[in-house]
Amino acid sequence: MTPAAPQGHAATPQAPPAEGLTIGLLYGLPTAQPGPGGSTRGHYLVRGLSERGHRVLSWRDGQGDNPLITDHPRRRDLRAFLRAIDVLYIRVGPETRQARWGLLKLLRRKRPLPVVWELTGLPEDLLFNEADSTQVEKLIARLKWLAKAATAGVGLTERMSRFLEKQLEIPLAATVPNASDPELFRPNQPGEHGPLRVAWVGSAHPQWYEMGPLLDAATRLAERKSPVRFHVFAPRERLPETLPENLQCHGWVPYEKLGRYLGKIDVGVLLLRRCPGVGLRDGSPGALFDFMASGQAVVSQDDGQIGQVMRIHHTGPFTVANGLDLARVLLRLHANRQQLREFGQAGRAAVEKHFCWSRVVDQTEDLIRQAVQAAAPPPG
Repeated sequence: MTPAAPQGHAATPQAPPAEGLTIGLLYGLPTAQPGPGGSTRGHYLVRGLSERGHRVLSWRDGQGDNPLITDHPRRRDLRAFLRAIDVLYIRVGPETRQARWGLLKLLRRKRPLPVVWELTGLPEDLLFNEADSTQVEKLIARLKWLAKAATAGVGLTERMSRFLEKQLEIPLAATVPNASDPELFRPNQPGEHGPLRVAWVGSAHPQWYEMGPLLDAATRLAERKSPVRFHVFAPRERLPETLPENLQCHGWVPYEKLGRYLGKIDVGVLLLRRCPGVGLRDGSPGALFDFMASGQAVVSQDDGQIGQVMRIHHTGPFTVANGLDLARVLLRLHANRQQLREFGQAGRAAVEKHFCWSRVVDQTEDLIRQAVQAAAPPPG
């Protein structure tokens, strides 16, 4: 998957800078610092939009710790907040709290307000949390009704953007995957000698990820005394009480410190859980791009956005996600250090060119401006 190349700057004459907008933000997650889940994307998005001259205004969204966001002073008056902004950017997904659905119902007013949705998941994600098909159908119906007030939508994957466009009938839809910070995450591998270092980074949504094959592979390789070492960055309570001797749990590491660890790793493993009747969860895991930015080969399943990125950019081999196959894949990488290095270099190059946060801001800002233009009253 390769996003469209950035547009070059015109030589002469240069276009005047676009006027900054007042962007209302209802994100539902803290954005002051990068963190688990969507907080990292929100952090870089707010920072990038502010750097481009936009004002970000929020309303009862828990963003008081972010100095780049202004809280609207009239906390009891949503309509006053809506009158103060040029466009509303709102994060929407299956995990959206009930109270926030009420806010979406109030988005219409006399002059059209451009509204941009950031869709973080599909209704079928509910099935990963033991919901049933009836709940999924209810969520789809609710989204269709609420989407009548949306002007544009950002989907993190191509399936999400198709859902926005085809099922929710939002006229402007764009695919904007997650990304990484190539300054925070950079290669620092000590060399080609020694054991193969393999990383697993814990997720804020463990129900979507499958760690069992990694633990099984670690056990198999430990029994064989194979030169592979596993480093898990996740809360210790998510792991079994007894771990293989070749696996070290580092616990939860803050995002801004994670890069110094991942830069010393050779391979990043990312495995999604399969849900009966659905398949693998459709998503855009930030760990994929952090692994790539760190110069690591990536091992994952050939499915969805992950498989597309890995195939197009040649970032690593696939696994069928059982312990035996994963162990074999890792041993092959250990035996072929030249290929391992090529995978890491290709991933790093892809992040620098296509999957860095500045690209996410560029694409999102472009869609926001399109939404403002689409909602503007006709001249005369």
